[in-house]
Amino acid sequence: MTELIVSLDMTDLSSLNNFLEQIEGHADFFKIGLAPFLAWGPDLVVRLKKEGKRVFLDLKFFDIPNTVRLATRFACDLGVDMVNLHISGGGAMMEAALAGRADAGGDAKIIGVTVLTSFSQEDLSAAGMKGSVQEQVLRFASRAHRQGLDGVVCSIEDLSFIRQRLSPPFLTVCPGVRMAGPENDQKRTGTPMEAVRFGADYIVVGRPIIESSDPIAVIRAIQQELSI
Repeated sequence: MTELIVSLDMTDLSSLNNFLEQIEGHADFFKIGLAPFLAWGPDLVVRLKKEGKRVFLDLKFFDIPNTVRLATRFACDLGVDMVNLHISGGGAMMEAALAGRADAGGDAKIIGVTVLTSFSQEDLSAAGMKGSVQEQVLRFASRAHRQGLDGVVCSIEDLSFIRQRLSPPFLTVCPGVRMAGPENDQKRTGTPMEAVRFGADYIVVGRPIIESSDPIAVIRAIQQELSI
């Protein structure tokens, strides 16, 4: 079944505390990205883990192998359930991340970022990558699979052709979920129901939930679509 990860794209502590208190019991898997991690550091991860929550640390590691190995080890020592890196960082970097997890003795899922959901075909070409977005996504996903990563971050649009090549237990994590509410800045999107149809393991939803006047209602609506 496709699971919901709630993205905590917040930097105000009072708002965060109110939000977490409000939705208690309705979500237990949270994404911590760059902004909240820079605002509160590892303390937020530690807090959520102490409360029995699952954590996806979305820092998208991209650095020399030794640095990524140390960073992954630190993330695993914190007890995160999922951590990600850019597949474009290369094979040595991905191997280093796996080594970092082994150093920590952890079991966090290591997920590779294919092509950012904010990227269009024009953006991809401007970055010097040849071929279509889908071709690049599939190249990256296939490489991540060969390197032994646990799965990939990809758009809902990318799911169908990834699943034709790479079946479970290789994981797919999909941001860019389209639903009623604030506009997002992602170009390759889809609905929760489409995510289920095409085989997503997880969807990541942030602003449509945290900016809603009734976040519990939004969570329930998403979960209803995921259960169909």
